Amino acid sequence: MSGTEEEKELVKQTILSLLKEQFDVEEEDFLSAELEIVPAGKARAVFDKENVGFQTGELGKVDLGGGGTIAFIMANYGMHVIDSGVAVLSMHAPYEVTSKADVYEAYCGYKAFLANME
Repeated sequence: MSGTEEEKELVKQTILSLLKEQFDVEEEDFLSAELEIVPAGKARAVFDKENVGFQTGELGKVDLGGGGTIAFIMANYGMHVIDSGVAVLSMHAPYEVTSKADVYEAYCGYKAFLANME
């Protein structure tokens, strides 16, 4: 393993150890998408470099993964995945509300991601 691979494994094992001690959670209790650290870090670095505003959050249900997207299914096939989108108030209601600034930052973020990711 390279230095970065060793570091990722150390971080992963540390997190798993804490989860086991605090909540009696095993590695097998997670989907691969929830243990993957690399894509999010690369995306954050791209957003920072391009001055894109963003925030992170939790999505999905414990032991089920996903939040209505197919990311967890693709992750089960070994793909590196990230869910990304604009916050929506009253989603699927007759009137949905989003911020124009959020939509614009999402556009900038997707553009930066596609231009800079390997």
